[in-house]
Amino acid sequence: MVIQQYQDPSVSRWLKFGFWYQERKPLLAKTLIGLLLSINALFWAYTLYGAATLVAGMRSDERLYAELAAKGADVDVAALHQAQGPEGLVIDGVFALPSAGEAHTGPVGRADFLALVSNPNPGWIMRVSYSFQWEGTQSGFSEKIVLPESQTFLARLGEAVSGVPDSPELITTIAWQRVRDPSILVRPAGVLASIRVETSEVASRGTATDISAIIANESPYTVITPSLLMVATRFSGEPAGAWVSTQTIGSGERIQAQRRFARPLPAGLEVSVYPDFDLFDEGAYRLRGAGNIPF
Repeated sequence: MVIQQYQDPSVSRWLKFGFWYQERKPLLAKTLIGLLLSINALFWAYTLYGAATLVAGMRSDERLYAELAAKGADVDVAALHQAQGPEGLVIDGVFALPSAGEAHTGPVGRADFLALVSNPNPGWIMRVSYSFQWEGTQSGFSEKIVLPESQTFLARLGEAVSGVPDSPELITTIAWQRVRDPSILVRPAGVLASIRVETSEVASRGTATDISAIIANESPYTVITPSLLMVATRFSGEPAGAWVSTQTIGSGERIQAQRRFARPLPAGLEVSVYPDFDLFDEGAYRLRGAGNIPF
């Protein structure tokens, strides 16, 4: 009877691996040590390179800060801030003329003061508090909103004077409001552009002059608290007369604004209208067929 010895294949594989490992153990140990030494050398090389770069960067920053500090000593900080801020109110002309009720003969006891101004800034709203000064006298203060990139008249009508002043001055204080959300300008700018003079007529009545204008409101809003400054200007742009209309003007409607001046005025005057109320007032507008529309 023949007895064969059983051998497990997995045991045979492990025995072969063990013999291979024992034969190459010194070589594997040297390889592992070399690999660890290489990794260590690379780590320290990277660390030293980073430290050298950091030191060089700090020295470069110190030189840059020193140069900036030296240059900053010569910089006018106030001028820099002014250059970065909004431009001031542009005054195109300041005028004084007899009030509508003043006759062409005799001393003038009441005068109208007007200033043509503009806001050149696209992103700033101006709230202008203003008065007029002449010959040691100063009027009371009024306030008007000047929208971005728009032109308007500032006015004080019927001021007591002793003759029409020759060189009146405009005194202003401005509160700035940055336009962060352009949508807030949609309604005020739309109403401002939609209220306009359709036709006007200047009629001479001997020693008096009648001016009549048809004002149209093409916006969807009824202006329920109007104050419309009417200005009649010569070809040169200089105002010849002014008055205020306070008639309510509905959406899509037209009103007639008229005024008699107790003195002759030149022919060919152009009449313009300038809304003189708070364009951001929540109670100033009413949508057609609805209640007040708050902003």
